[in-house]
Amino acid sequence: SRVRDGILLQPAGTVYKDEPKATQGISEGPFDAATYAEVSAAPAPALAAKTLTDNGFLTGFGRTWVSAGNAHVFVEAIISFNGAKGAKTWLRQSEAADKADPSYVQALTITGIDTYYGARLVDKVHKIYGDAFVFVKGNDVVLVTYVSNKNDVGTIAATQTRKQYDAQPPSTI
Repeated sequence: SRVRDGILLQPAGTVYKDEPKATQGISEGPFDAATYAEVSAAPAPALAAKTLTDNGFLTGFGRTWVSAGNAHVFVEAIISFNGAKGAKTWLRQSEAADKADPSYVQALTITGIDTYYGARLVDKVHKIYGDAFVFVKGNDVVLVTYVSNKNDVGTIAATQTRKQYDAQPPSTI
């Protein structure tokens, strides 16, 4: 598998720095199904890991960048499946889970990507705003999430998603 560090693109600008690998609760480096389920804060991590495995999960790799100045966080991950069918099935399951989340506010759209979904999530209690896009290309699912403590997420997640999609190889196996 070619899932590795170089396949995920750093966000534009110089203000984003890699989050240290030892930081609790972040995606930084290779992961298995169980680790992804825990980091993603799935309500039932064991079931989430089983769902990934049942859909043909092979491996994953995540990166997290932070901008301390404006408290922005970019999280990107690539999840490889043993085929496009499993990747697409898992994408739809992930979309349904996000739409069922109490912080789900609305769908987000992007042009030029066939199999994807976008979601705006807002935690009103902790004032955390997030835009997430998840797409399939070949046998891979790629997640791009932008989080801020202000409602200033704008279109930055969509711009990064488009760049990531264009740079993504047709498949990684």
